[in-house]
Amino acid sequence: MLDTAHCDTCDADSAFRTIGSPSHDGIGIDECKLDRKNAFTLYRRLAVKYLLSLEFRCTRMPTTDQLASAIQDQLAAYFEHLAARVGRYVRTLPADKLWVKPLPFGNSLGHLIVHLTGSLNNYIGAQVAGTGYARDRSGEFADTSGRSAEELLSAFNAAIGLVVQTLRAQGAAGLLTAAPLGEAPVENRFGLFLVSAGHISNHVGQMAWLMHAHGFGSDEKVW
Repeated sequence: MLDTAHCDTCDADSAFRTIGSPSHDGIGIDECKLDRKNAFTLYRRLAVKYLLSLEFRCTRMPTTDQLASAIQDQLAAYFEHLAARVGRYVRTLPADKLWVKPLPFGNSLGHLIVHLTGSLNNYIGAQVAGTGYARDRSGEFADTSGRSAEELLSAFNAAIGLVVQTLRAQGAAGLLTAAPLGEAPVENRFGLFLVSAGHISNHVGQMAWLMHAHGFGSDEKVW
């Protein structure tokens, strides 16, 4: 494609055919006696074109599959990172405090883990992987089972494993498949995985406060 600028001196168009000196019927810009405005325009276009050529010579645009793979890898790693944080909190907290609310509002650490497990099994398990999981959301916050830390983590980590496995099976087409929710701003499965990770992150932040309220500090990064 030719980049052209009009020459007021000889009433003709000057064209850049290659990266290098602009040509105007074989005559350079100085010889063409372009006025300053047109000369500036030509040189500016030449500079931009040259810089763009360097960029594309040094880098290759990733393919759709490469982008999908990078998204899957990063999200999978983040799900596993968040699961590890939950595990550290649960194993640090004494067993007799796992189901105790340290504040007059909110939830216990145990109830938050039950809630996250149910959410993942519902939004990713049932709605993407087709597991047939039937959720009882209100029951997640009213759980009176008193399950141990290891029992809670076993169910939670199984849900995380299902999420990661399902995520890695998506590919570009899967990530762009319409989300079963059909609610803005979540338009496709990528959005569903993204908000699911964000949901866990939100509650991990709450867990950090619960740990402080129970007398156990943490110097972990917020993410």
